Amino acid sequence: MENELDQMLSQVSENFDDLKIVALSTIDGFPIYCSKGSSDPEKNEKIAAISSSLHSLSNAAANQLAGSKLMTTTLETGDGFIFFFSTTYQERECVLCIATGATENVAKARYFSQKIADFIGK
Repeated sequence: MENELDQMLSQVSENFDDLKIVALSTIDGFPIYCSKGSSDPEKNEKIAAISSSLHSLSNAAANQLAGSKLMTTTLETGDGFIFFFSTTYQERECVLCIATGATENVAKARYFSQKIADFIGK
């Protein structure tokens, strides 16, 4: 998975002006893949915990307020955007987290982030 994802990301990252991180984790907070900091298990665990927590809260809000399943959560920060996608990997529900910097256009970042989520969900 990691080699295939790295290859796909190198192709897609050419379209990103400022890609900061791509992380995949289980919905219960265990890291699967992290493009940055993968040599730092503590950082990977924090990213996975944050991703799964936000996914859980967002999914509850989607169910309660809209009556449907969560697809994505988008956060706008002072320095860019963070996208959290519901996806699957090896038949398990997962959360894909993608963070971009301030120079990125939100529509373009969302488009290429969706392409990554679709690739992982195959």
